[in-house]
Amino acid sequence: MSISGGMRERSSRSGTSRNGHWGGYLAVLGLALVLIAVASPRVRAQIAVLSLGDVREGLSSGRELAPERLWLSRDIYNRAVEIAPNDASLLITRALISRRLAAISGRAAGPAGEGGQSCDADCLRAEAYEYLRRTVAAAPSNGFAWALYADAGLELGKPASEVLPALRLSRLTTPNRASALLVQFRIAMLHWEAMPQEFRAYGVRHVSEFWQQRELRRHLVDVYLRAGLPARAAFRAQLGQEPALLEQFDHLMLSGEELPRRRRR
Repeated sequence: MSISGGMRERSSRSGTSRNGHWGGYLAVLGLALVLIAVASPRVRAQIAVLSLGDVREGLSSGRELAPERLWLSRDIYNRAVEIAPNDASLLITRALISRRLAAISGRAAGPAGEGGQSCDADCLRAEAYEYLRRTVAAAPSNGFAWALYADAGLELGKPASEVLPALRLSRLTTPNRASALLVQFRIAMLHWEAMPQEFRAYGVRHVSEFWQQRELRRHLVDVYLRAGLPARAAFRAQLGQEPALLEQFDHLMLSGEELPRRRRR
């Protein structure tokens, strides 16, 4: 055998060996991915909702979402929750979808879902409450979920005494989480007479901090306008501790300046 022929043979064997190694690695990797997907319902459920990033972002930021997109998301999350029924992130997103749909649906029923049943605003509110109940059961340290659970209960007409335990747990579990504090503020303002004094004071405690976040101002104004006179007075007293902020608020109220809208959760 010539020297050049031997070198070609060794080179060929080396290439074949490397290809064999890579093929083995890829086979093992593929098998591992299959086993993970089969063994973990949570992974499969998260894959099922992977394409709905825009919906999750819109629910989080308050950005408006097309009703058709929300109804589709509702069906997809229904399937995902069936796969992973105790996944708190899926459950709370599913609840937020129902709350957003209830806010824009009025009394009209939405399109029939995969089960062939339509759902009006009352149905959607009940859905949201149930999914939030499951969320706090799956993630009892989530103060935002506890606040939403209390809010959803009030929207269903439950008495304040029945939702106070959830509000207390929201304060205890995540006392400084902005998303939870914003929900607590809305509850205190809109249910002022029914709330104990401790919750009234706590609800408006962070008004000045919220006002300094421009993207929240329209939401604060919307809540203020829906609240009763005693709640409005407390809001103004709290904001008035920093006169410049109260002046900004009054200017907005008088001028009608348009600010970015934030859909409530």
